[in-house]
Amino acid sequence: MAEHATPEYATAQGNDYPEHERTYENVIKLAKVSTLATLCVVAALAVGGIAGSMFWMLFGIFAALVGTGIGLASSDGKPAILGGLLVFLLLVLALVS
Repeated sequence: MAEHATPEYATAQGNDYPEHERTYENVIKLAKVSTLATLCVVAALAVGGIAGSMFWMLFGIFAALVGTGIGLASSDGKPAILGGLLVFLLLVLALVS
């Protein structure tokens, strides 16, 4: 029969708690960066579709790809470039249309 005692996580074999925390932080960073990148691409497509400005649309999509790479490579996990790009694209959409 199996034992039904409470597990001791501090002494359990194969328990790599720092690796679990690092994986969690990477998942959170991926979620933040991918959400902002998706919003930037949608805003860039809106600039191209509504305002008809293909230059700003292509610029926004390219900048979102570059910002995604920078955001995923950053150690702090704060995709500030994508946030600024999103605000910029929304301003372009408001001013051009």
